[in-house]
Amino acid sequence: MTIKDKETNLKFMVKENSKGNIAELIMLVGGDEFVALTITGDISLSEISNIAKDMDISGFDKLSQVDKAPKKK
Repeated sequence: MTIKDKETNLKFMVKENSKGNIAELIMLVGGDEFVALTITGDISLSEISNIAKDMDISGFDKLSQVDKAPKKK
């Protein structure tokens, strides 16, 4: 999924496990700075969002928009 605004582009790819939770999250943030992040484990989207709130990385605030983004068919 890609989320774009005026200042940043956020691209992330998710691999789900059999429970529907996130097994691996790869996140790329571009803008004034570039960030590449990989998180692995048995993690729910709400846990990822909580982690993002605690980190001061540009673009992480966009994770709260994931549930609001239109689904591709």
